[in-house]
Amino acid sequence: PVLALPKSQLAEACGDRVPLIAEGFADRRYRPDGSLIPRTEPDAFVHDPIEAVTQVEWLVREKGVRSVCVHGDNPEAVAFTRAVRDGLVARGFTLKSFA
Repeated sequence: PVLALPKSQLAEACGDRVPLIAEGFADRRYRPDGSLIPRTEPDAFVHDPIEAVTQVEWLVREKGVRSVCVHGDNPEAVAFTRAVRDGLVARGFTLKSFA
């Protein structure tokens, strides 16, 4: 399977030939249409795990996301990821491997 943003050029290129797993980012902000806010814009990153959990819920329910990514270049990435995971489990999400 290929991981790609929903409705991205990569997702479109997969078509029916290559399995696609829609990917979203817990630590990046989105526009209402589901596109990412560019890193060059102010406030492009989510730093609060509670806000990230709410965003992941939106991505799963509204955008069809099935895989959630957190960027590892943030010094707090491990703690952030643990907090997001705990928050999702507390809200009833079942987390599992797709491969």
